[in-house]
Amino acid sequence: MRLTPFSTLSLLSVAVGISLATTAQAAQPPAPDLSNSEFQQCLDNLKNSSKFSGVDGYTFNNYRPSQPDPSVIQSLNYQPEFQKDVWDYLSALVDKERVEDGIRAKRQWALHYVKSNRVMA
Repeated sequence: MRLTPFSTLSLLSVAVGISLATTAQAAQPPAPDLSNSEFQQCLDNLKNSSKFSGVDGYTFNNYRPSQPDPSVIQSLNYQPEFQKDVWDYLSALVDKERVEDGIRAKRQWALHYVKSNRVMA
């Protein structure tokens, strides 16, 4: 099989992609070993805390996870707002298009908001 410059570049791109994916997977720490009994005890403590006093027992139990999910802990450790400088983080979130979208949405919903407040009052 004869390789053309294009096929060589394609193979090189695939190799680099696989290498980066493997490196990224290796860089992640292993998932924490979470005890289900400790997790349930933690949820019980939250349920009985003052911060959750406004949540009735039915609602809390309806949305209560039955077992811990280690991927949540891993995701919490890699949130960009904890990894980047504040200005770098904000500049990635705010741009001219998002500001214009927000202004447009404000105008679109302003009349609806005024009407709904008059009906409630």
